[in-house]
Amino acid sequence: MLWPLSCCSKRCPSIQAYNRHQSLTSGHKFTICQCWPCDQMDNCLPAVHATAVAVTRLAAFRDAMQSRSGAWKEALQTWTCPTPPRNSDGTCDPCGRLSDGNWYHMHCRGNSRGWGESGDGTLNGLITNSHITSEKVDGPVPKEECVLSHLREFDYGGREGLGRLSGPLPRWLGECFPMLEEMDLSCNKLTGTLPEYLAKMPLLTEVKVQENQLIGTIPEAFGRMKRGARRFQVEHNHMHGRIPDSFKNPTTLAAIAELHLAGNDFEGTLDMFAGSHLTTVTVHENPKLCGMVPHSVRYAKGYNPAGTNLGKPC
Repeated sequence: MLWPLSCCSKRCPSIQAYNRHQSLTSGHKFTICQCWPCDQMDNCLPAVHATAVAVTRLAAFRDAMQSRSGAWKEALQTWTCPTPPRNSDGTCDPCGRLSDGNWYHMHCRGNSRGWGESGDGTLNGLITNSHITSEKVDGPVPKEECVLSHLREFDYGGREGLGRLSGPLPRWLGECFPMLEEMDLSCNKLTGTLPEYLAKMPLLTEVKVQENQLIGTIPEAFGRMKRGARRFQVEHNHMHGRIPDSFKNPTTLAAIAELHLAGNDFEGTLDMFAGSHLTTVTVHENPKLCGMVPHSVRYAKGYNPAGTNLGKPC
């Protein structure tokens, strides 16, 4: 018997590995219950049963979202059964044997290799990546996707001006996706502030909310993320204030590779990034940025001081 929407104990390998990781990174014992298909004796079932659970959950998500608008219906039109036999274990296999899967936008990439889009290719029936981009899907960020509790990547980037998601950045992401490593809600119509709780998600390293309508300042907590911010992208919003000194955190300086601040109203210096190993930076069109520019910023790809006072006294 399957319990498709309930949690079993932490006996399953993925849960044990996750708890071990959390215990190491948080410094205390972590005992979160992750959803996994189990039998009546609370034993983990094999991947074929995990696939059956994935079908149940994805179908529930599909049915809920297709009633929202025509754009959602079109985006999820490949979510049907049977799936192609050459790439399926069983008659209905959203994951398939390849990393891209059979149901467009959903991917099952096995165990993480350290960042959201990565995976070792293990075929365990678990959906790890949601990638519904540039599909004109609309309305608030869909909480209906919470049934996919093993997500490492949550990507609704509306590239090429096609993003239509609106409302604030949701406060349930951390509760729904405790294993999340990458969040991409860029190029939409999101409003409100950048919530501090995102910075406290234990595995998150990539925050991409550029080209929205966000206001407010960058919370200090984003400079103290557990694993450091590998990619921090807030360009082309309506944000303001100083960049927090907390970005001097050694974990952050070691991790951060991409920093995108352009097209806001930030102020002050970028001294906190001295000693980092940035590969890509955008800072232009922030007229209140000023002061000497650290070498790690000046020589990164994309650096352009146009529309700032960088290089001039504050």
